[in-house]
Amino acid sequence: MRSFSLICILVAALTAPLFAGVSGTPTVVINEVDADQTSTDSVEFFELFGTGGMDLTGLFVVLYNGNSGGDAEYRTFDLAGQSVPADGYFVVGAATVANVDYTPGNFPATNAIQNGADGMALYFDPSGTLSDSDFDTFAAAPPAGAQLVDALVYDTSDDDDAALLSALGLSGPQVNENENGNKDTESSGRCPDGGAAFDSSTYAQALPTPGGPNNCAAPSAWSDQGNALAGVSGDPLLSGTGDLTDGSANSADLTNAAPGATAGLFLAFESNPVSFKGGTLMPVPFLDPVILPTNGSGEILLPFVMPPAIPAGVEIWVQWLIQDAAAIHGVSISNAIMGLTP
Repeated sequence: MRSFSLICILVAALTAPLFAGVSGTPTVVINEVDADQTSTDSVEFFELFGTGGMDLTGLFVVLYNGNSGGDAEYRTFDLAGQSVPADGYFVVGAATVANVDYTPGNFPATNAIQNGADGMALYFDPSGTLSDSDFDTFAAAPPAGAQLVDALVYDTSDDDDAALLSALGLSGPQVNENENGNKDTESSGRCPDGGAAFDSSTYAQALPTPGGPNNCAAPSAWSDQGNALAGVSGDPLLSGTGDLTDGSANSADLTNAAPGATAGLFLAFESNPVSFKGGTLMPVPFLDPVILPTNGSGEILLPFVMPPAIPAGVEIWVQWLIQDAAAIHGVSISNAIMGLTP
């Protein structure tokens, strides 16, 4: 009897995808959202993922304002007459977005999608009688007959909106577009693409990929902590690459600093910021600084291999101070970066 039960379970698991959507509800999910960009938000988009050629008539994407009383709707997009391209990715956004498939008339050129904590819901109307105005209500009170297909509650380092999560049937946490500290340049996308509806655990933050597979490579272990102080060429830029796993190749590269200048590398395993020469030094208390010259292009490139047996959760704070006559007190300061061992 046990073997028969096991066979039944396996058969059910293997054949479930074949019968998905048989009831008439489309099998399509919210696959990627980019709500926040540098300065004015002008390339906002969301992407659905489904079977190529799928008719999207009867589907509505509803945006909810998490900062309003009752989580009110603030914009609804009717997808009538649209269909999923052959590759499975359907992009709705501003006309400036790469690979955009549809720019609804009520999708403004800027600030179309709020930055959070806010919600996005995908509804299906099996009756064919609903219009976008019927969704002008609250997340907890959608129009009668509307079937919730998928939903997402997201933010940019905002507190969770428990009421909105509950109203949209989500048990997991909000998806934070600022998870890596790069909300202006990264989107939130499912990894891998598609997957189960209402599963917020699959979203990762990476460079946007509208109309194509999400960027699901392992995220960088480094985050930008800001606090640069300008010199002759503006702010010196420090960037970290690599995942900080045992034996991995990494790099901490300084660019845009004064050419041929003496520079000091400050390294610490925590941050207790102090004021210095009109700026802020983040790696404190620091180890003995390493003194090196910038090259003729104002660069210092530092590739390194991560040693073995470093515990998880170790913070590595790095920042450069550069002699620079054009700086406010003769010293420019790079932004700080923080690496976190996995």
